[in-house]
Amino acid sequence: ITGQTLGLLQRAAIERHIRVAKQLNQLLVMSDKGLGKTDPVATSVNGLPAEYAHLQGSSKAAVNHEVYRQWLNVIDARLQHTLLASSGTKHDHAGQPLVPYSNAQELEHDVKQLALSLEQTNGKRIADVYINSWLDQITTFGLQVAALDVRQDSRVHVEVLGEIFSKLNICPDYAALDEAGRRHVLLTAKVSKDQLLGLELSPMAKETVDLFQLLATSVLQGGTERLGGHVISMTHYASDLLAVLWFWKWAWGATVSAGTPLAYMPIVPLFETIDDLHRGAQVLEDLMSIKDYNKYLHSGSISDPTQIVMVGYSDSTKDGGYLAACWGLYRAQDRLASTTREKGVRVVLFHGRGGALGRGGGPAARAIMSLPPASVGGSLKMTEQGEVLAERYDDPQIAYRHMEQVTWATLLVSGLETPPPPVEWLEVMDRAAEKSFKVYRSLVDRPGFLKYFDLATPISEIERLPIGSRPSRRRERKSLSDLRAIPWTFAWTQSRHLIPAWFGLGSALSAEVQANNGDWSQFQSMYKSWPLFKAVIDNAELALMKADLSIAQRYAELVEDPEAKEVWTAIATEYQASRAAVLLITGETSLLSSTPWLQLSIQQRNPNVDPLNLVQIEFLRRLREKVVAGELDAAEKLQQSVRLTIQGIAAGLRTTG
Repeated sequence: ITGQTLGLLQRAAIERHIRVAKQLNQLLVMSDKGLGKTDPVATSVNGLPAEYAHLQGSSKAAVNHEVYRQWLNVIDARLQHTLLASSGTKHDHAGQPLVPYSNAQELEHDVKQLALSLEQTNGKRIADVYINSWLDQITTFGLQVAALDVRQDSRVHVEVLGEIFSKLNICPDYAALDEAGRRHVLLTAKVSKDQLLGLELSPMAKETVDLFQLLATSVLQGGTERLGGHVISMTHYASDLLAVLWFWKWAWGATVSAGTPLAYMPIVPLFETIDDLHRGAQVLEDLMSIKDYNKYLHSGSISDPTQIVMVGYSDSTKDGGYLAACWGLYRAQDRLASTTREKGVRVVLFHGRGGALGRGGGPAARAIMSLPPASVGGSLKMTEQGEVLAERYDDPQIAYRHMEQVTWATLLVSGLETPPPPVEWLEVMDRAAEKSFKVYRSLVDRPGFLKYFDLATPISEIERLPIGSRPSRRRERKSLSDLRAIPWTFAWTQSRHLIPAWFGLGSALSAEVQANNGDWSQFQSMYKSWPLFKAVIDNAELALMKADLSIAQRYAELVEDPEAKEVWTAIATEYQASRAAVLLITGETSLLSSTPWLQLSIQQRNPNVDPLNLVQIEFLRRLREKVVAGELDAAEKLQQSVRLTIQGIAAGLRTTG
């Protein structure tokens, strides 16, 4: 699948370049009269290298004095050859050897000859309108529409390395080693191509080895621009990055001829849980003190070495609740920026945001403005979820406006001299986040919580939906950690609870205020003056407005277990506490009263979604009765009906996760 995706991205870009070349071939029909002997295009056509001799036919397909068309025909032919080469072909249709573009810089050089020639012959306006826009596309997209990120869980790498090292008698139990032991093995173990490929490997191990070989081959054929980076989910230690580096070194050595310098592929840690966010800066500090990794990092860019670090909004919220995740992410990014700056390395934060409020969603510009300024530094990277893609980019005018807002926010937060927040604000947030974490964990760790989640949401039906970029579970669901964050958020949104986007906030803030003699003025000042705290409260306010406790209670009635029923009481109590806290901080009389158009939008939309929720509840009740009775055919029909309600509710609520 990875190979097919790389091929699809490459074909899409090259076919686009071919279309542009053919369009320009019909436009640039000027003759070579008036061109000097040193004209860039004339020189290029007349000075084609010997190995390009068979392209002369392409260049002469135009009238002899139409030198621009001759050169465009050469570019067109080389692009066609690049397409053929990507499929493994070595000769063109006439049996001649291919002369493809090996990277985007070669194509850019050839197209620049057109621009230079036109600018020298009073054709600057033509170059500006037609050629420079193509050069922009080449610079942006290259020979592949998008760089492909590859992502794998760190635990998979541990299992696979354990199998390989055990079978090669390098280490009997890699997984059992402490961090120092793992680093030592990864930095010293040398395995040849034949040694590894000669092993009988499990399907997962074979897939991992094949993947890294594919990545090495892809970089060899099309350059490092084809890959965005190798993201390591659930990064816990520096050894998790060294594991990817070990696989990459092996695959590169097994693919290229001896002596070829190791190509640079960004290795991207992903810190997802609350604990991992706290440890993230230390992991980077440990990593950059390792000579081998430091050397590899600097090989990517000697003058400006850059470490990409991904932070996960979805899993951190699922792990620790809304406020603890928001604050943990802020603190982590600030520390990551500080650590890399001390090491002389530039950091690019990769924000793993989803569309839902419980997954870091909400207005993008507001989110960017709330980031620690040092963590942005003029650039950032972020995910855009499928449902958000349609909302933000389907309409060109909305897409332009969104990109303008994101660019504006990035430049503003990077360029403004922003004083650090007062120390007492940081301390109060530390205490509130810790309290919120405890309140949230007291809910999800209750004995009846998972049963409540199973019965009071359509999670089982969501897991069976034939959609999604990854499986709903990492393994059999025995605990909360086994469930992925996407279906977790999706299920709570469907049942109108939306607890990932607010639960624990009210108790935490109220406890802090009670310790301060009931005075809310500090939080009110923070809301007015601190972009981070304002974003936290505004997003929670929106989630509380979108939640509907009267509908959620109807879902809770599907639960009959006494322990599980207590979960509903805890949720309803915390909702009222969170709603009251938000109103006291914002000074509003009702949720979103300061944004009447948004308040009205939700109020007008809810009556159209509510009936779908009630229908879904009834279908869930009937479906579960049929399953218990063993009437599987009837259950299958009801499953399809439940799927339709899921689709309808998602469309009505939008940004569902």
